[in-house]
Amino acid sequence: MLPRWTVAALPLLFSLQARAQQPRRSTGFDTAYVHDYSHIVTGRFYLSTKYNRMRFGSEQGPDLLYLPNNRYNFGLGVSYRALTLNIGVGIPGLNTDQDRYGETRYLDAQANVYTKRWATNLFLQVFSGYYTPSFTKAELGWVQDTEFATRRDLVQRNIGVSTVRIMNNDRFSYRAAFNQDAWQRRSQGSWLVGGYLTYFALQADSSLIPQTLSDRFEPGLHMRKGRFWDIGPMGGYVYTWVFREHWFVTGSGVGRAQRAACGSS
Repeated sequence: MLPRWTVAALPLLFSLQARAQQPRRSTGFDTAYVHDYSHIVTGRFYLSTKYNRMRFGSEQGPDLLYLPNNRYNFGLGVSYRALTLNIGVGIPGLNTDQDRYGETRYLDAQANVYTKRWATNLFLQVFSGYYTPSFTKAELGWVQDTEFATRRDLVQRNIGVSTVRIMNNDRFSYRAAFNQDAWQRRSQGSWLVGGYLTYFALQADSSLIPQTLSDRFEPGLHMRKGRFWDIGPMGGYVYTWVFREHWFVTGSGVGRAQRAACGSS
């Protein structure tokens, strides 16, 4: 059984935008539903947290789960035309639990290209340092200062791209919710169809499966390095509910079919 990964973001966005500007003309939107302001610079500040996890399946007991020590971030971002840049830093005073979960050092860079018809995300992530809630230090035979058993040597690198076609792009704007450089005046939704490609690389000083658990997991999981490709189609739906033209809530869900290839050592 191959390890499984999950990567997610939980952002809270506050937009700074000049609605007094005139909307951009000849954008192809139905102006009864969408006004386009992508010709002006849009700014925002946001709060976010992201998580990443690895799970190794076992047929003889609990699965082995590795998690990073998450941080809460504060960030600033700008959008112009189809491009968006967001930069976040850790919030002082909130990320002080290294004595429980150890320290995770990570790089998280993301670029978004949202046009009228397409929503594309590119990302690069490097996570260094994980802990496991699956087994105690006593069960693993480890002596450490942290409350949970930790792997400071475990590093994961992820790089990928995903893109979806916005089918109802005349009356629905993806950018209105996620870039705030358009105005969704009336409630509307759209089906999303596309695909993704992701590359994962793992590296550790010793086997990803601790020695005391070696007989519970398949021999193929006893590796120090691993490289994995994940590719497949995506499909989903997004909807923006608008209240009195100036307040909105957007929900988006996308599912994907996986096809993976791997190499290990």
